[in-house]
Amino acid sequence: MASELYNIIEGVSREKGIDPQIVVSAVEDAIVVATRKYYKTQENLRAVLDKDSGKINAYAVKAIVETPEQVEDPDLQVTVEQARKLDPSAHGLFNSIVLGGAYAVKGMGRFDDVLKPADAEAIHAWLIDQAWQLKQVPGAAGQQH
Repeated sequence: MASELYNIIEGVSREKGIDPQIVVSAVEDAIVVATRKYYKTQENLRAVLDKDSGKINAYAVKAIVETPEQVEDPDLQVTVEQARKLDPSAHGLFNSIVLGGAYAVKGMGRFDDVLKPADAEAIHAWLIDQAWQLKQVPGAAGQQH
């Protein structure tokens, strides 16, 4: 069931003849701007609207580099070790990207037509497991398998 916020977005979209995803993206972009101003940061931020709950979460998106020496800008990069220690809530964006199409406006498709939430969770768990397995093999980070 869609949230009240999403229902309003759909109503405005129909009334103005605009794709609802464009309105959702505009709302998410506005949250990013407000979050950046509030926290006085230049971090690469993303906001994601949960269609069902109406909750909007903002996340800092950072590139992962292997060693501390490779970190050129701590606002934009973290080491592999730092990424492994991220708060579990940081992983919440995964389903929004894979199932919710959070990056659809950037060209990444959504997969909710072929994956169930349990499937996305299983893939996410597998990716985390693979990252930890790479940690166990000295020098393996960044290698292709």
